[in-house]
Amino acid sequence: MPRPRQVGITLRSMDPDLYVAVGVSSGFNHAIGFRAARTVLASNNDPDAAIFEASDIGIVGNWSEVLPVLTKAINATRGSVAST
Repeated sequence: MPRPRQVGITLRSMDPDLYVAVGVSSGFNHAIGFRAARTVLASNNDPDAAIFEASDIGIVGNWSEVLPVLTKAINATRGSVAST
């Protein structure tokens, strides 16, 4: 990713309602960049990936299989979730 799109201790910080990390192994420096996120959903094919320590929801699997299912589920709930 280009430097302006990278997240981490020396780069960008963000505070979204939902941070989705797909295929990110992570580590402390990266996790600092999204620590203010309300919910962290991570998907990685390595069950021991460090990203799972910083996530609220973890999915172990290959991104090419997980992402279409995840996208479909998110799209199905759009509009059915009341905004607060």
